[in-house]
Amino acid sequence: MVIVNEQRPYWFVGAVLTDGDQTDRFLRDGIWEVDFEPGHGYSHQINSMQPGDRIAIKSSFRRKHNLPFLSDGRYISTMRIKAVGTVTENMGDGQRVKVDWSPRDDREWYFYTSRFTVWEVRRGHGAWPWAADQLIRFAFDGAKQDYPRFLKAWGIGEEGEGEE
Repeated sequence: MVIVNEQRPYWFVGAVLTDGDQTDRFLRDGIWEVDFEPGHGYSHQINSMQPGDRIAIKSSFRRKHNLPFLSDGRYISTMRIKAVGTVTENMGDGQRVKVDWSPRDDREWYFYTSRFTVWEVRRGHGAWPWAADQLIRFAFDGAKQDYPRFLKAWGIGEEGEGEE
Protein backbone atom coordinates (compact mmCIF):
# COMPACT_ATOMS: atom_id res chain seq x y z
CA MET A 1 0.00 0.00 0.00
CA VAL A 2 1.28 3.45 -0.97
CA ILE A 3 0.90 6.23 1.60
CA VAL A 4 0.04 9.73 0.36
CA ASN A 5 2.26 12.49 1.78
CA GLU A 6 0.31 15.76 1.68
CA GLN A 7 3.57 17.77 1.80
CA ARG A 8 4.52 16.36 -1.59
CA PRO A 9 3.49 18.01 -4.86
CA TYR A 10 0.31 17.13 -6.70
CA TRP A 11 0.77 16.53 -10.42
CA PHE A 12 -1.58 17.68 -13.18
CA VAL A 13 -0.53 16.09 -16.46
CA GLY A 14 -1.61 16.02 -20.07
CA ALA A 15 -2.48 12.89 -22.02
CA VAL A 16 -2.09 13.99 -25.64
CA LEU A 17 0.94 12.39 -27.28
CA THR A 18 2.01 12.24 -30.91
CA ASP A 19 -0.69 9.62 -31.58
CA GLY A 20 -3.47 11.65 -29.92
CA ASP A 21 -5.23 11.42 -26.56
CA GLN A 22 -3.88 8.46 -24.57
CA THR A 23 -6.15 8.76 -21.52
CA ASP A 24 -7.89 5.42 -22.11
CA ARG A 25 -4.57 3.60 -22.63
CA PHE A 26 -3.04 5.20 -19.54
CA LEU A 27 -6.00 4.11 -17.41
CA ARG A 28 -6.01 0.60 -18.90
CA ASP A 29 -2.23 0.11 -18.57
CA GLY A 30 -1.82 1.80 -15.18
CA ILE A 31 0.78 4.28 -16.41
CA TRP A 32 1.35 7.87 -17.39
CA GLU A 33 4.07 8.82 -19.85
CA VAL A 34 5.33 11.33 -22.37
CA ASP A 35 6.78 10.62 -25.81
CA PHE A 36 9.31 13.44 -25.85
CA GLU A 37 12.97 12.80 -26.61
CA PRO A 38 15.05 11.72 -23.58
CA GLY A 39 16.33 14.69 -21.61
CA HIS A 40 13.32 16.85 -22.53
CA GLY A 41 12.24 19.83 -20.42
CA TYR A 42 9.94 17.81 -18.14
CA SER A 43 12.44 15.02 -17.34
CA HIS A 44 13.44 16.48 -13.98
CA GLN A 45 9.83 16.87 -12.83
CA ILE A 46 8.88 13.38 -13.96
CA ASN A 47 11.93 11.89 -12.23
CA SER A 48 10.94 13.71 -9.03
CA MET A 49 7.52 12.00 -8.88
CA GLN A 50 7.44 9.53 -5.99
CA PRO A 51 5.23 6.62 -4.97
CA GLY A 52 2.33 8.12 -3.03
CA ASP A 53 2.21 11.35 -5.05
CA ARG A 54 -1.25 12.19 -6.34
CA ILE A 55 -1.63 12.72 -10.09
CA ALA A 56 -4.49 13.90 -12.33
CA ILE A 57 -4.94 13.72 -16.08
CA LYS A 58 -6.13 17.11 -17.30
CA SER A 59 -7.08 18.86 -20.49
CA SER A 60 -6.87 22.67 -20.68
CA PHE A 61 -8.77 25.03 -22.96
CA ARG A 62 -10.82 28.25 -22.93
CA ARG A 63 -14.60 28.48 -22.67
CA LYS A 64 -16.94 31.46 -23.18
CA HIS A 65 -20.41 29.85 -23.11
CA ASN A 66 -22.22 27.34 -20.89
CA LEU A 67 -20.29 28.33 -17.79
CA PRO A 68 -21.75 27.77 -14.30
CA PHE A 69 -21.32 31.51 -13.54
CA LEU A 70 -21.60 34.86 -15.34
CA SER A 71 -18.35 35.73 -17.13
CA ASP A 72 -19.14 39.17 -18.59
CA GLY A 73 -18.73 37.54 -22.02
CA ARG A 74 -15.06 36.76 -21.41
CA TYR A 75 -13.25 33.58 -22.32
CA ILE A 76 -12.42 31.67 -19.16
CA SER A 77 -9.47 29.34 -18.79
CA THR A 78 -10.89 25.86 -18.18
CA MET A 79 -9.30 22.58 -17.13
CA ARG A 80 -11.12 19.26 -17.38
CA ILE A 81 -10.04 16.68 -14.80
CA LYS A 82 -10.33 13.34 -16.61
CA ALA A 83 -8.90 10.91 -14.03
CA VAL A 84 -6.99 10.93 -10.77
CA GLY A 85 -4.63 8.43 -9.27
CA THR A 86 -1.62 7.73 -7.11
CA VAL A 87 1.91 7.17 -8.41
CA THR A 88 3.02 3.65 -7.46
CA GLU A 89 6.44 3.51 -9.15
CA ASN A 90 8.80 5.83 -10.99
CA MET A 91 10.69 4.18 -13.84
CA GLY A 92 13.55 6.71 -13.43
CA ASP A 93 13.79 7.45 -17.15
CA GLY A 94 12.13 10.88 -17.10
CA GLN A 95 9.40 9.46 -19.34
CA ARG A 96 7.06 7.18 -17.38
CA VAL A 97 5.49 6.43 -14.01
CA LYS A 98 3.16 3.65 -12.94
CA VAL A 99 -0.16 4.86 -11.54
CA ASP A 100 -3.10 3.36 -9.71
CA TRP A 101 -5.84 5.28 -11.59
CA SER A 102 -9.36 5.98 -10.36
CA PRO A 103 -11.37 7.21 -13.34
CA ARG A 104 -13.90 9.93 -12.56
CA ASP A 105 -16.62 11.67 -14.42
CA ASP A 106 -15.05 14.62 -16.19
CA ARG A 107 -15.20 17.69 -13.96
CA GLU A 108 -14.35 21.20 -15.09
CA TRP A 109 -12.28 23.66 -13.09
CA TYR A 110 -11.98 27.34 -14.02
CA PHE A 111 -9.48 30.22 -13.87
CA TYR A 112 -6.39 28.75 -12.17
CA THR A 113 -5.13 26.37 -14.88
CA SER A 114 -2.05 25.38 -16.83
CA ARG A 115 -1.47 24.20 -20.38
CA PHE A 116 1.94 22.71 -19.50
CA THR A 117 2.18 18.94 -20.00
CA VAL A 118 3.37 18.58 -16.41
CA TRP A 119 2.14 21.04 -13.78
CA GLU A 120 3.41 20.68 -10.22
CA VAL A 121 0.99 22.13 -7.66
CA ARG A 122 1.76 22.33 -3.94
CA ARG A 123 -0.58 23.17 -1.09
CA GLY A 124 -0.19 26.79 -0.04
CA HIS A 125 2.34 27.64 -2.76
CA GLY A 126 2.46 29.55 -6.03
CA ALA A 127 1.15 32.92 -7.14
CA TRP A 128 -2.32 32.04 -5.78
CA PRO A 129 -1.75 29.74 -2.75
CA TRP A 130 -5.47 29.66 -1.89
CA ALA A 131 -6.29 28.71 -5.49
CA ALA A 132 -3.74 25.88 -5.41
CA ASP A 133 -5.36 24.55 -2.24
CA GLN A 134 -8.83 24.73 -3.78
CA LEU A 135 -7.67 23.01 -6.97
CA ILE A 136 -6.16 20.12 -5.00
CA ARG A 137 -9.36 19.68 -2.97
CA PHE A 138 -11.47 19.90 -6.15
CA ALA A 139 -9.45 17.34 -8.11
CA PHE A 140 -8.64 14.82 -5.42
CA ASP A 141 -11.37 15.23 -2.78
CA GLY A 142 -14.38 16.12 -4.95
CA ALA A 143 -14.81 19.59 -3.38
CA LYS A 144 -16.72 22.32 -5.18
CA GLN A 145 -14.96 25.35 -6.63
CA ASP A 146 -15.66 28.70 -4.94
CA TYR A 147 -16.69 30.62 -8.08
CA PRO A 148 -17.37 33.97 -6.33
CA ARG A 149 -13.85 34.08 -4.89
CA PHE A 150 -12.28 33.35 -8.29
CA LEU A 151 -14.53 35.84 -10.09
CA LYS A 152 -13.53 38.53 -7.60
CA ALA A 153 -9.83 37.67 -7.83
CA TRP A 154 -9.98 37.75 -11.64
CA GLY A 155 -11.98 41.00 -11.59
CA ILE A 156 -15.08 39.64 -13.27
CA GLY A 157 -18.65 40.81 -12.72
CA GLU A 158 -20.74 40.41 -9.64
CA GLU A 159 -21.04 37.45 -7.32
CA GLY A 160 -21.02 34.88 -10.12
CA GLU A 161 -24.55 33.53 -10.08
CA GLY A 162 -25.15 30.74 -12.58
CA GLU A 163 -25.55 31.31 -16.30
CA GLU A 164 -28.14 29.36 -18.25
